Amino acid sequence: VQGPVAKIVAVIIIITTGLTLAFGDTAGGFRRLIQIVFGLSIAFAASSFFLSFFSFGGGALV
Repeated sequence: VQGPVAKIVAVIIIITTGLTLAFGDTAGGFRRLIQIVFGLSIAFAASSFFLSFFSFGGGALV
């Protein structure tokens, strides 16, 4: 998933989950869920930002 909307959504998710982890009073399973969402959103943002940054399409040529 690429494009300006995908980048904006990724940044919003990273900010939201980061603030929830920093200032939220969460414990147990919900905190673990927020950590998983945070990790996945960072991976999603990295694939959106850096593949286009290095002009790499991400596909394999066989």
